[in-house]
Amino acid sequence: YLGYTVADTLALTTHSPLFDRMMVVHHLLGVFGGLAGCVDPILPYFNNLVLLVEVSNPFVNMRTILHALGQQTSRLYKLNGVVMLVAFFACRIAIIPLLFQLSQHMATGEIYTAGPFVPLVFLICIPLVAVFNIYWFGKICRGAYRALYHVKH
Repeated sequence: YLGYTVADTLALTTHSPLFDRMMVVHHLLGVFGGLAGCVDPILPYFNNLVLLVEVSNPFVNMRTILHALGQQTSRLYKLNGVVMLVAFFACRIAIIPLLFQLSQHMATGEIYTAGPFVPLVFLICIPLVAVFNIYWFGKICRGAYRALYHVKH
């Protein structure tokens, strides 16, 4: 995971057609969270949830490839779009409540005694990644609506 994320971040930042500020921030948060999960004994649970997010990536990447090949009207493109929507929801949106399970420990102050990385990951990384995923899911839903109802954008 870390190797891919670092390599993808480098590709995003060094190839201007690929550059997307949100994706760079998303990947930097992933690198920090991944490294923190390697050194803090509490964070592997959250790293595993974050790795679940990666299940939707093949469908997101396939959509990009099919779009670049001009296949927007093909059955494969449409089928991949449906699978991408379902996988993105199941692996990125539905797990958001699981990512915030530590909130009950914030009121007691327990979370702040767990080590320096836990509060940073919980207070910064997880909420930002959740917001990004909700934003991207909204874009996917709008695209699905346009495709289903043949709305031009």
